[in-house]
Amino acid sequence: MRFGLRQASGIPPQGQRDVRDLTRSRTKLVQARVREVQRLQGGLERANITLASVVSDILGVWGRALREALRAGKAAPATMADVAKRRMRATLPLLEPALTGVVRDHHRQVLAMQLAHIDGLDEPIAALNTTMAMALSARSAAAPLSPQPLPRATASSALPLTGAMPLTLTRAVELLETLPGVDQRGAEVLVTEIGSAMARFETAPRLAAWAGVAPGNDASAGKQRAGKTRKGHRALRAMLPPLAHAAVRTKGTYVSALSQRLAARRGQQRAIMAVAHSMMRRVFPMLSRHESSRELGANYCDERRRHSTVDRLTRRIEPLGYRVHLEPVASVA
Repeated sequence: MRFGLRQASGIPPQGQRDVRDLTRSRTKLVQARVREVQRLQGGLERANITLASVVSDILGVWGRALREALRAGKAAPATMADVAKRRMRATLPLLEPALTGVVRDHHRQVLAMQLAHIDGLDEPIAALNTTMAMALSARSAAAPLSPQPLPRATASSALPLTGAMPLTLTRAVELLETLPGVDQRGAEVLVTEIGSAMARFETAPRLAAWAGVAPGNDASAGKQRAGKTRKGHRALRAMLPPLAHAAVRTKGTYVSALSQRLAARRGQQRAIMAVAHSMMRRVFPMLSRHESSRELGANYCDERRRHSTVDRLTRRIEPLGYRVHLEPVASVA
């Protein structure tokens, strides 16, 4: 440290640390609520009430009305099916078999306690959402100074900022919401954990490595072996796989095509980590240049290797007895 050989560590400002405490507390409460909902669903299935096979959200308006009917003792399948309204009326032939079970007083008592616990978790989550919005607004109005870059940072290694004023947390959340699969809650977690100043990370690969989603480097005797990813930033790394799962479910996007291409030969889990790595590499230029996400499209990789893709597909179809006549067509806007 005396001779400057130790790499400095970036410490976020106090305002960012305060907002980060709110997001981490909300994440823990949401995880506890999800676990309680899973226990609720397991209790219903032990009573032979397979509600999840018919209803996508057992905590919705109709699901809650049904659970109130169960707790009140109206456990007849026909009686509970009559609670369905609007579009749920079309699933009446499936509802009655799914609601045919053996509900005893023990199940009703446990169901009442689980519902009370879920309601008790909803209140602090809603309060944290309100507090989070107020904290982000106050932090943005204060126009905080960006953290100082690391001593090793150079002008060529970091992307320049477009504006003189630093990027506020509220604006950073709005930019990150343009990423596929990233909602407001996910964008708030990313911003509060990473910050809005990218100078201290220097490059996008270093940001991905700091988050713990960069490919591992394991080389020995001139041979490159499969390396594991590092632990990285635990709070951020725990949030990235769910965001990657949401991103791959989008249609016509680059990340969904990337996941399909990698999952075929490397497996679904490694494909998800590759998508998370791609998302973190895209976060760096977005927050550095103050710009929203630009979608590359599902056929981005094929367009980069247009001729090789055409030759490869032609070689595959000609052995099947077909003659391929290539004729370019006008692209559809």
